[in-house]
Amino acid sequence: MVSDMGIANIRQSVLGGSNILTVSRNIESSPHNILHNTLNGPMANAQISPMDPIFFMHHNTIDLLHTIYYHCKVEPANLSDLQQQNDARSFQGCSTSNGETVGPTSSLRMRLVVSGQTIEVANDPLIGSFFKDLPTQYYKLTDTRQLGYSFVVKGLLGDMYTTCGSSSSSTRGIESVREVRHANVTIDHVVEPVVLAENKKVLAFEDAVLAQADSQGLTTDEAYLEVQKMNLLLQENCLPGSVADFTPEFKAEWHITGSSKSFALLQDIKSGANPVRIEHWQDILAQYFHCRGDVKEVA
Repeated sequence: MVSDMGIANIRQSVLGGSNILTVSRNIESSPHNILHNTLNGPMANAQISPMDPIFFMHHNTIDLLHTIYYHCKVEPANLSDLQQQNDARSFQGCSTSNGETVGPTSSLRMRLVVSGQTIEVANDPLIGSFFKDLPTQYYKLTDTRQLGYSFVVKGLLGDMYTTCGSSSSSTRGIESVREVRHANVTIDHVVEPVVLAENKKVLAFEDAVLAQADSQGLTTDEAYLEVQKMNLLLQENCLPGSVADFTPEFKAEWHITGSSKSFALLQDIKSGANPVRIEHWQDILAQYFHCRGDVKEVA
């Protein structure tokens, strides 16, 4: 298990920010960069990583994480078309490396060079039909269903889509989704309930931590941070390997200046700067994972 790929860390990356810029940066850092670093090989090289077939599955999963964010943070706001362009939860612009400003109504450029001439991809005779009905303004690209595809969301990600970070297990189940029409076809996300025993154990563990946190007067956000800490100690002390930082080579290749979030948090736990606040946390880990997590048990 890679600690940054655990559901507690994913939840924080996806739901921990109040605007799309913060969330995008969180997801980019973890799990996006983490997986590129962990897999190494072509995936560790920013220029050639698309040659690895897993690249496309990885980035489709990143789309799914953005879909969960959109469902939990943007859809409930029922933004008008104008609000979608200006609300920081839905869209935030940027400036490109050549100084061009990209705003909500800027046109997305997808071009091909055919016989020495540059043409818009929608005008290509071979593949243009796949693009002709897609939106061309940036603010309309925040919902994957507007691009013509949807997700079947399963397991712990499906639970996160359903609960949106709520600590109440009563909200779990099959999610009713909002339909979107694209090219005269109704497109829905489908969310399936949690069925695997190992996933149910993770949810039961989290519920136990949240219940203990509530009894201590911690907020839900504070409680989920404690879940992250306990997961890190489980990874570090109970499972093979250790929680590692990005390699120096990867940092240089991807222009990363700091440490990975999980590695930095683990150092704060070990130093006492940010200890686990859950009382008897070792007993909770032992109950669900048969390891107390406070001392190294696996090399």
